[in-house]
Amino acid sequence: MVATSKDLVNWKKEGSPFSKYHGEKYAGLWSKSAAIITELKNGRLVAAKINGKYWMYWGEEGLYIATSDNLRDWKMLENPDGSPKVLLPKRVGKFDDRVIEGGYALKTEKGIVVFYNTFRFRQEGETGEPVLASGLGQALVDPNDPTALLDRSENAFLKPDREYEIQGTVNNVVFMTGLVYFKGKYFLYHNGGDRMLCVAISRSNDSALQVSGDPIE
Repeated sequence: MVATSKDLVNWKKEGSPFSKYHGEKYAGLWSKSAAIITELKNGRLVAAKINGKYWMYWGEEGLYIATSDNLRDWKMLENPDGSPKVLLPKRVGKFDDRVIEGGYALKTEKGIVVFYNTFRFRQEGETGEPVLASGLGQALVDPNDPTALLDRSENAFLKPDREYEIQGTVNNVVFMTGLVYFKGKYFLYHNGGDRMLCVAISRSNDSALQVSGDPIE
């Protein structure tokens, strides 16, 4: 759903972002998180226009792609058979093999850095906590073509390792909720154990944009 505000205090619900172009086609496609591509301008993160459009990654079974002229009404990119086009599919046997959600997307000169949330929910026949594992992954996308994947992390760069992330309302949970640029550093806000709001800070203004390695502390 979309909500709009003029002051960030009072909000108006606008309804489904896809109804103008798709009616109810995607009404049942579940997702609680999305990432509109942004860029850093004059020290502020703002929505970026690429090829005359705003772009959004969203979904849970993989990251779907949508475009907009006004940030309110979104058109899904679809395959010839009418199914949604997927930028990041799940990968069998890897940390992102069950659930993938959009966390944040930042356009840079090197590419569009996509931060995404992953969850490994317990399945039938498995034992342990309802969430067996979670973490944040990164992907790199062509800055001139938001549908073209260039690279993707092999391991989560942030995962539950603090007491308040391992033990909480739901155990073993971290997921990204936002990114802020402040005084030359990136502040990555994330959930901890479904009960706390946490923050990780980049070591420098470039380190948050790496696809591999451990860019945060």
